Amino acid sequence: MKKRVWSFALLLCMVLTLLPGTALAADVVASGTCGESVTWALDSNGVLTVSGTGTVEKPDGGVLWSDYYPNLQKVVIEKGITGIGDNAFMTCPMTSVEIPKSVTSIGSHAFAACGRLQRVVLPDGITAIPNNAFFACFKLTSIVIPDSVTSIGEKAFSNCSALVSIPVPDGVTSIGAGAFSGCDGLRSMTFPEGVSEIGAFTFEHCEQLTDVTIAKSVTAIGEGAFYGCLDLADVYY
Repeated sequence: MKKRVWSFALLLCMVLTLLPGTALAADVVASGTCGESVTWALDSNGVLTVSGTGTVEKPDGGVLWSDYYPNLQKVVIEKGITGIGDNAFMTCPMTSVEIPKSVTSIGSHAFAACGRLQRVVLPDGITAIPNNAFFACFKLTSIVIPDSVTSIGEKAFSNCSALVSIPVPDGVTSIGAGAFSGCDGLRSMTFPEGVSEIGAFTFEHCEQLTDVTIAKSVTAIGEGAFYGCLDLADVYY
């Protein structure tokens, strides 16, 4: 009798051990294409996985991942993808995105209006952050920009109101108009040597910006670059 009780207890423990893994197993709930050689799959945990080769494009026919936005929590881009096209993830409601080192370019508006996106790490190899790339990512609190980046486009981070700091790499030589406009959580900014011009309205309405360090290489500051910077007290050269 004791052996039977012990065997039953052991079997019960094994079943209970297996249950969490079974409960967490995710099923694919939708899939489609998003590029010439790129596919996507959304699982029941809200993870959108993009795989294949080439550039990710926003689906414009057939099954659309926008049909499943209420369930989309995270985007995982797998190794092999080399580019993220214009508007590719525009308005996607994910909170995080994983970008592999194989990605060397991102397009205009690639992550614009991703209102729940909180943190982004851009891989080495990307040389430009184009116009409006992260426009209106209201909850973005952290952005890692690799040393390979040499230009930041117009309104690239405009209205990213949760950003407190934006580390600009030393290799950046060009910053477009309005690049950080409306970043009203931004507190300080340092321009690296090599930047020659601060574009028009670059910091427009950055209301909590208190200090800016301008590199000696800067020879021109555009119209309204610091318009509406109500707390700006110190500008260092």
